[in-house]
Amino acid sequence: MEFIKMIAGLFLELLGGLQSSGELSQWQVFFIFLLSMLLLVAFFRTKTILGFVNGMKNSRLNELKSLYYFLDKDSIEARGINKEIDKIVRYRVCGVSDVATQNLIFKLSEKNSDVIAPSFFKKYHTWIGIENGVLIFKQGAMFWIDSVFFCFFLHFNILLLHFCFYSFQSILAMR
Repeated sequence: MEFIKMIAGLFLELLGGLQSSGELSQWQVFFIFLLSMLLLVAFFRTKTILGFVNGMKNSRLNELKSLYYFLDKDSIEARGINKEIDKIVRYRVCGVSDVATQNLIFKLSEKNSDVIAPSFFKKYHTWIGIENGVLIFKQGAMFWIDSVFFCFFLHFNILLLHFCFYSFQSILAMR
């Protein structure tokens, strides 16, 4: 708490100095202070906000689970609800909303579970399609552009890590 008071004191001193020197008007200082307080409250309430968003995301699934709980497990309604729950879970795992494609993905991943997982398809869900009952990758221009960006940023990150590592070693060597 002492750290927050120290930071807030420095921030208010900075705003006061900018306002007294004429760099900022009183209204600008007021809005900066107001927005920074709102940002601070939002920062401390992030857990609550994320819980609310997850509740909204899971509302359909929770509703279906509660309906399934009160039904006879052998009824037609229970089987339909169970299929809806499966669709939601499969969508979250593989990222594909089409049920036929989901079924093909899960059959393929079940046959080749040592090689491929259903979550692999989440990144490529926009380029997956079905032709003649076979799962295909549509390799259009956007697929190649995305692949080039991925390779560029992967190599950029590797170069950045090498630079940071060697810079750290040179700093240690100077001591």
